[in-house]
Amino acid sequence: MQVWGQGGTVVVTELIAFPQFNVIQIVTAFGALDDVMALSPAIEQFGRENGASQMRMIGRKGWLKVLPNHGWQQDKRVLFVKDLEV
Repeated sequence: MQVWGQGGTVVVTELIAFPQFNVIQIVTAFGALDDVMALSPAIEQFGRENGASQMRMIGRKGWLKVLPNHGWQQDKRVLFVKDLEV
């Protein structure tokens, strides 16, 4: 995993190797959205330098208003969750 920072913003990424391609995934990001977007070019370059052909993240629906302006598109896959009994 990698940690990226700018101002009070922190982004954590991980490189994931799949059989057909590699991904750099944003695991978590907190802080100002503008700072997250400002870190994006460095994260993308790091991903390319390490064999990633795609960048991914999971976010809330409200981000659909902002992220497409930065080249992101919504994936049509479904996220499944399962509650674990305690």
